[in-house]
Formats: sequence, structure tokens, C-alpha cells
Amino acid sequence: LGNFSLLLRWRAEYPKLPVVFAADGSDTRAVSSEIALETEPDDAISLLSFDGQARVNISGVRWPLQSQPLPVGVGGLLNEALGTRVAIQATGGVILVCHVKAALRRTYPGSFLTDPPALRVASAETGG
Repeated sequence: LGNFSLLLRWRAEYPKLPVVFAADGSDTRAVSSEIALETEPDDAISLLSFDGQARVNISGVRWPLQSQPLPVGVGGLLNEALGTRVAIQATGGVILVCHVKAALRRTYPGSFLTDPPALRVASAETGG
């Protein structure tokens, strides 16, 4: 959580500087505007809010969202990339975007990275 706090702090202090925490097969970044991620099919995309103020648009995923509020405590909307590009837009607040490559998800089957109930919850909550 300390790393996420730093990421949010740097985003607030340097809004035009892209700051990304990256590890083999995954990356996390703070977003308060628009980004496009280079993806592969079945990559996991999770969105987390710490202030509940942001509304989110996301396309190029199994369950697209349009101006969806992202409340605190939702558990992060876990979604899956359909192709080679995912577009995300956050308005009214800052969100954390976690991108996990499909290859890493296959390495750890049955983990939080591949939990089908989380996908069904996101789908049910968004009407998808």
C-alpha cells in the first residue's frame, strides 16, 4: 500500500509525468485523464478507486463501461482485454489501473488474477 500511496502522491504533484510501477508481466499506474494500454487478449485490467470520486470509461475489454462511478471498496473492477488496445478514461478523480499480462495469469491459475466470480460480479454490477 505504501507504493500505491507514493504513486498517488506523485500523480498529484506531477500530473503530466507518467509514473508506472512495473514488474515482470504487470504494471500499475495512477490515471486522472485518458490512457491507452497495449494489451493481448485475456490480459487482466483492474481499476481501483481510493476516493470514490472518479467516473470511468473503458473500452476494448469484455465488459466495457461508460461514465461508470467507481466507488471505494468495490474490490476493483476486474476486466479482460479483448485485443491489442484498451482505452481508459477517468474523470473527476484518480484511479489506479493495474494491467496483468495473460501469460502471468496462466502461470498462477486459480489466483486472484483469474478468479471467475470476480468477473461475474463486475459483469452483474455493470449490466454486462
